[in-house]
Amino acid sequence: YPLCWPVAVNSPSNMSRSQVLLILQQVLDHCVQQHGDHPSFLCTAADILMTSQHYTSALKLYLSLGAAHSNFFTSAIPPEVWPDHVYRSMIACCQSTKAFTQAAVLCQLV
Repeated sequence: YPLCWPVAVNSPSNMSRSQVLLILQQVLDHCVQQHGDHPSFLCTAADILMTSQHYTSALKLYLSLGAAHSNFFTSAIPPEVWPDHVYRSMIACCQSTKAFTQAAVLCQLV
């Protein structure tokens, strides 16, 4: 991908944050499509959506991550799948989408 991604970065100030984010999102979208239950791909994709202020999409991926690793919430979600930062991110997503009741319930889990 030499046209999309430079071989070396001489000066970080020359890099466009939005371009890097766009390419990273595209790579992660492909990874999630190919390996939809891989925790690192789902969590990283959700984190990027969260920082891009796409709160509903980020929450959907966080919940997909939990569903994939708990047999659709019939068993406990392992702490390595949903560490504290995931709970805090889900709370922020709920607050940003004005889902305050869901945010309050998630606060009980932290």
